[in-house]
Amino acid sequence: MAPPESPAGASLIVRDLAVQRGGRPVLHGVSFELRCGTVTALLGANGAGKSTLVMTIAGVLPAAGGRLELGGENLLGLPPDAVRRRGVTVVPEGHSVLPNLSVLDNLRAAGSQLGRAELEREIRSVVELFPEVGALLNLAAHNLSGGQKQMLAIGQALIGQPRFLLIDELSFGLAPVIVVRLGETIRSIAERGVGILLIEQFATLALSLASEAHVMERGRVVFSGTSAELSARPEVLHDAYLAAQSSPRAS
Repeated sequence: MAPPESPAGASLIVRDLAVQRGGRPVLHGVSFELRCGTVTALLGANGAGKSTLVMTIAGVLPAAGGRLELGGENLLGLPPDAVRRRGVTVVPEGHSVLPNLSVLDNLRAAGSQLGRAELEREIRSVVELFPEVGALLNLAAHNLSGGQKQMLAIGQALIGQPRFLLIDELSFGLAPVIVVRLGETIRSIAERGVGILLIEQFATLALSLASEAHVMERGRVVFSGTSAELSARPEVLHDAYLAAQSSPRAS
């Protein structure tokens, strides 16, 4: 489950990203850097623009301006498959799996671009990481619990051998004990050299896992710094969440 070879210090760099949806500006000059081997938290209230940002990076939504740089290449405008092939993979919100396929076939589908031996090795790595899922390989995915589906979704993403993993709402709808389990896994994945962007509404969880943090408000990044610096400034998050209650949602 090792990520593709990356230059030392390789980063995924978002520069002045602007996005419109339905002719309305949603993201306004968003910039930040995601480094290999680190967990970075992206925080903000519902409607701050976090999911739009992730979908744009993934190639699902078009950008109105800016750059997404990896190894000197601008990835904006590439289709989702091409973005994934370059090592940037998204775990969408909502534990997205193929419900009518077995757990094993979900993992095989995620690694369809790999050779047989490599795919089997990657599946074994996922099973080692998530033995809870490994015990259910022949079960249809729609029969899994929410936590098991999230484990499977992360496993699917890892089979693509990403350099960078963007996880949208890790804790969505999950019991606290499962969230703790997943948090331990996020640390383990980062230790293997994968850069992780953790998009979360719940700051305590995200800041406990991340070394760096960014806060979004109304489609803009209003804070960038270390997790410790953000923890020491609770008014930043308070203001961002309060502003969301009195403004249109960016989504």
